[in-house]
Amino acid sequence: VAVADARGSLTAAQHPEQLPFVPVRVFIVTDSPAGTQRGGHAHRACHQVLIATAGTVVIEYDDEDGTGSVTLSDATECLHIPPLAWAKQTYATEGASLVVLASHTYDANDYIDDRETARSMRASN
Repeated sequence: VAVADARGSLTAAQHPEQLPFVPVRVFIVTDSPAGTQRGGHAHRACHQVLIATAGTVVIEYDDEDGTGSVTLSDATECLHIPPLAWAKQTYATEGASLVVLASHTYDANDYIDDRETARSMRASN
């Protein structure tokens, strides 16, 4: 939900109306040089919502519906990455910033670094 007036814009999201999970962790990637790539993994259990708060971030994904990409460049837009969906972010503009809301606390064992492994795990569910 976005509201704008002379003071600026306020964008809000709450569970369950706009968020498919209750966030328990938030992290922000800032000051990324143009062309920087991050991610390149899936999660076993964790959901994520990605929001570009500055610049442009292109998200390449591979999920149960296929592969594709989404460009985020407006803080009123977001992308939900469910468990077992592989995603990679490319920071397309200098200084792009991405806020990530996560359904779980950090757990190194939740990460699936190999795209094909994520595909296989989705197929067996």
